[in-house]
Amino acid sequence: MTVPIRHVVCFILVVASAAGCTAPAPAPAPGSASAPGAPQPVRIGVLLPTAGVYGQLGPDILAGMDLYFEEVGATAGGRPIELVSEDEPTDPNAGLEAVRRLLDQDLDLLTGIVSSAVAYAARDLLVEEEMPTVVSNAGGNELTAARRSPYIFRTSFTSEQIHAPLGTWVAENIGPRVAIVASDYAFGQESAAAFRATYEAAGGQIISETFTPLGSNDFANAIAAVAGADVDATFGFLAGSDGVIFVQQYASAGLAATKPLTVSGFMVDADIIDAVGDSALGAISAMHYAPTLDNPTNQRFVQAFRAAHARTPSVYVAQGYDAAQLIVKGIAAAGGSTEPDDLIAGMEAAVLDSPRGPVRIDAASHQIIQHMYLREVREVNGALTNVVIADLGEIGPDPLP
Repeated sequence: MTVPIRHVVCFILVVASAAGCTAPAPAPAPGSASAPGAPQPVRIGVLLPTAGVYGQLGPDILAGMDLYFEEVGATAGGRPIELVSEDEPTDPNAGLEAVRRLLDQDLDLLTGIVSSAVAYAARDLLVEEEMPTVVSNAGGNELTAARRSPYIFRTSFTSEQIHAPLGTWVAENIGPRVAIVASDYAFGQESAAAFRATYEAAGGQIISETFTPLGSNDFANAIAAVAGADVDATFGFLAGSDGVIFVQQYASAGLAATKPLTVSGFMVDADIIDAVGDSALGAISAMHYAPTLDNPTNQRFVQAFRAAHARTPSVYVAQGYDAAQLIVKGIAAAGGSTEPDDLIAGMEAAVLDSPRGPVRIDAASHQIIQHMYLREVREVNGALTNVVIADLGEIGPDPLP
């Protein structure tokens, strides 16, 4: 009997750390994938967080992977899929050690990684070990730019892909004076820099800029800086739970009506929009996915996810879905081989059918090329959702002017 990935706790999901299930894997049954003569399983290392500031992101990404793996019968290239999981810490040094533990588990490839800081810390080790890696979230620009490697693919985004087109749009459609509030870590700094570059190139001026520590719960100083500035809007990127708190406090300060939020889509996405509540109404964001996208693949994807989870899929679910799709189609294109050179060539040749619309993998950088969408938070049928109001076009790996 094939065990669905979503129900694999202690069956085909092997947990490498005490963070998850600790029961030993059962002995292979006659005729199972591990029996003599049967296809060897594809062992996929999964590094995702389950707690802390990114606590919701990991489960959402894994749920998206789960959904695609179930669609293909939990196999890739005729081989059963076996997941080996480690919890991803936020500290980059601890994250590197988690990657080391995974690499000791006889993997064929690795996926996951939410934090850009962890991705940067692990990059050199992954390349040294020649470990094919599909990054399903971490959006640090350099990972597929100056520090790119044939072994690293990314099915999520870069900070520049999301925030560079937003900077141009805000300058052309809202006004020439903006405040920036962002989390003070690698991805927050990169996101602000990308927005700033295109906003200024389009004639805009940054009046106020505030960076806040990751894990903050009081944004009084940042909000006061915005309140005291003569600006037309506020650009924000606050990570995880920080974003929920900031948007609520910003609305409570009465700023949203006169200095509208034009933010990273992560701050108002489906995974947290209910937690943010009505404070998010009217927020403009840029993102590579929205559950309201009108294409057949997305309609099937949303329907299947809602049936399984009774909620709307977030962008992280879509990223996990496409990461699993790239892995499965890459292995199939490689004829079932997971030798690094074969797998890399297979993933380069893979054609994805993504819920987010037209996508493709850039041959040089292995970064996904995708459309970016402008969204507005509205109430639709009694629920808050992100409605696509514009397609900002196809965005490649290097969108800066």
